[in-house]
Amino acid sequence: MLSQDFEFHILELPKFTKTLNQLDSGLDLWLYFLRFAEKIDTATLPTALQQPSILRAMEELKMLTQTDIERERYEARLKSRFDCDSWEGNALRRGQ
Repeated sequence: MLSQDFEFHILELPKFTKTLNQLDSGLDLWLYFLRFAEKIDTATLPTALQQPSILRAMEELKMLTQTDIERERYEARLKSRFDCDSWEGNALRRGQ
């Protein structure tokens, strides 16, 4: 035992064999996503996987699988959005 507040679990993805219709918990959703993400069509995402956290993970996966140029464009757009949010926040704090 490492501590009373810490648990360690090993999840073997190859042994996860449930189908979309058999998913009945949050853990099942994540295991399915991790096991089959490369085969999932993002344009027609199954209803069972349309959870906010899974959708965010799909966006990250799409970003990671892009070419270098596409990834740089994505990161530039993301940085621009963060910068704009920061400028707006600063303006609100200053009362402008």
